[in-house]
Amino acid sequence: MLLAIGKNRSNPKEEIAWNSDDVINGHWIIVGGSGTGKTYQIRNIISQAYKQEIRRIHIFDPHGDITTNPEYTSTVRFSEIAPYGINPLTINPDPYYGGVRRRINSLIGMINRYSAKLDYKQEAALRYLLQELYLVMGYDSNKPQTWNNNNTPTLIDLKNLVSQKLKSFFVGHMYAISTQIDYLSSQLLQLYRLTEQTSINNGNDISTLKENLKTMFAHYIDSLTLGDEIDQYIKYESKDILKAIYDRIENLQALGVFKAQPPPFDPSKPVWHYDMRNLYVEEQGYLVELSLEQIFINATREGFKNEIDTFVVVDESQRFIDHNASDHIIAVISREARKFGIGLVLATQNCSNFNEDIIINSGAKMVLGIDEAYLQPLSNKLGIDPNKIRFTHPRKSALVQFKSKKASSDGRFVEVLF
Repeated sequence: MLLAIGKNRSNPKEEIAWNSDDVINGHWIIVGGSGTGKTYQIRNIISQAYKQEIRRIHIFDPHGDITTNPEYTSTVRFSEIAPYGINPLTINPDPYYGGVRRRINSLIGMINRYSAKLDYKQEAALRYLLQELYLVMGYDSNKPQTWNNNNTPTLIDLKNLVSQKLKSFFVGHMYAISTQIDYLSSQLLQLYRLTEQTSINNGNDISTLKENLKTMFAHYIDSLTLGDEIDQYIKYESKDILKAIYDRIENLQALGVFKAQPPPFDPSKPVWHYDMRNLYVEEQGYLVELSLEQIFINATREGFKNEIDTFVVVDESQRFIDHNASDHIIAVISREARKFGIGLVLATQNCSNFNEDIIINSGAKMVLGIDEAYLQPLSNKLGIDPNKIRFTHPRKSALVQFKSKKASSDGRFVEVLF
């Protein structure tokens, strides 16, 4: 596949083109501030790629302004009132890249990135709840053969499970256990305080309290005849933690992206445009990460490929990247997706928060010009002379690097005229 970019400024007779047979992978980083031509370059790549070997191009568009020819584009506009979205509990059945634990870790990571962060007790309780839910639905975290399961849980299923646990804390067995434990704790504290006091008159009080505690402990032990209720109490600890998780799940359900009905893209059209302009940044983050995971799931199911047949374009990608998470889906795709035929195109106004995996594993980089505030961080990140970046001309030129399989031509940024 050949994608024409422009002419070498130092040698106008030399055409600069991206050649899929020559570059180390199909990943791109396109850096450009507002008005520098970033959207135009995305359109240029798409308009050339869809006519060649590319089978599918996914465009994640936070502003809804990446317009392409409707003849070959299927656009879905996401919003709170749209009936379609994505299920955050879908399991990747691949034994190497998927599984229950990976799904749980990914969901908790997304919640902590895009919503109010869970405290450590809430995170532990949510993890237990998800593990229990998946097991009930037939997914065993230790048995990969159970992961290819059509009985996929939803947020409604998770909320119902939490509701059951809450009811047990309010009126059921866990309520009885928690009440006894709370009372025992208070009595033990009282015994400790009396023991610490020096008054002679405390002797009778201590003896009486000890006898009462022996009786209470005996009743408590006799009451523990109901299966795993004590384990449930240890896992979930209090109704307050469960209520906080219940409220969090309700808030997730209220977002405009978590719906069981998948988006109605036209499979006959090669370009799928995810118009996210009506979603909050939080909602966009969930949609991008979960959709990328699903794209990666589909690619791993199809197996290894020698050619790129899918491009994934993420505009304003700095919003959706966690610098510290090496298992973040964008980092995973940058490392692993080449062998499954995926090319990742990350467009951004500032890539200073991109982790090293993403920078190193991008076979093409294009710098269109940025705000002066981002100049030095970008220069350090990409190893470019800041003066070269400073003197690029918006919409007219860019610094372009293609990392070739031929080591001798690696690492050279060329100023390209459009």
